[in-house]
Amino acid sequence: MLSSVLRSRAAIAVNIEIMREFVRLRRASVVSEKLASVVTELAQRVDTHDAAIKNLIQSIRRLVEAGAATTKRPIGFVPIE
Repeated sequence: MLSSVLRSRAAIAVNIEIMREFVRLRRASVVSEKLASVVTELAQRVDTHDAAIKNLIQSIRRLVEAGAATTKRPIGFVPIE
């Protein structure tokens, strides 16, 4: 390492900063792996929700079409003739 060759305070300080940066990079890679797994899980949830919403919309359309096909009785009093 740098501090073992140069043996100065500046070299020691630089060596310490290099080690700290490696630790930060390792932590960042762990966080990014966790983040990637969370994003993948969310994408799967969204896909399932999309399918559920699509099925719901199709069901509503079928109900509306079935309701439009039936004849409706008038509301209110209708005298018998």
